[in-house]
Amino acid sequence: MAVEDEVNELLDEDYDEKEEEEEEAAGGAEEAGPGAEGEGGENEGDADLEAMQASLKDMEEEAAKLMEMQAAVEKEMGGSKAKAHVDAAAEEEA
Repeated sequence: MAVEDEVNELLDEDYDEKEEEEEEAAGGAEEAGPGAEGEGGENEGDADLEAMQASLKDMEEEAAKLMEMQAAVEKEMGGSKAKAHVDAAAEEEA
């Protein structure tokens, strides 16, 4: 169960980091105010797009970490049944 606890701890840390990043991004947008960039909504849309791309990158990195951890657990357990499950999950992601 130690591996499961480690996975949960990493997920919690990543979740907390993402919440902080979202709060910082929201706070920065509110401080600037609408139209502060000069052209208004267009720059705000660019910031939203960049935030979504950063979030996507974070999620992809998290998925990669989880797959590595899953592989390590399977290696420890030596289960071929679990490997088939991870392979199927990896294929779904692609």
